[in-house]
Amino acid sequence: MTEAGINRLALHAVHEALGATFALHAGWRLPQTYGDSEDEYARLRSHAVAFDRSDRTRLLVSGEDAGTVLGAVFGEAAGELEEGRAVRAAALDAAGRIADLALVARTGGIAYIVMG
Repeated sequence: MTEAGINRLALHAVHEALGATFALHAGWRLPQTYGDSEDEYARLRSHAVAFDRSDRTRLLVSGEDAGTVLGAVFGEAAGELEEGRAVRAAALDAAGRIADLALVARTGGIAYIVMG
């Protein structure tokens, strides 16, 4: 963290070097644009693009009840994943409203990675 509690992406210096303008979102200084949006779009369509998602949460969930817990939070599909498989899932709050979206991946045995 820098700038009095503002988080920066792992590739912040690269974004700066490429001319990004930044905005604050949920405590993170995130790139918003790299200049002319039409030029950005043309480059996106004709070149490779990398997305820096280092501001996203990553959790390791493991143990005998990991599948049951993830199933309760993200639904049956997340709790019954086969090894090496992943599913996009919505976490619901107590009222049944979507609280978050995540990618749940079963890495092996009783271990899962949740990326929000």
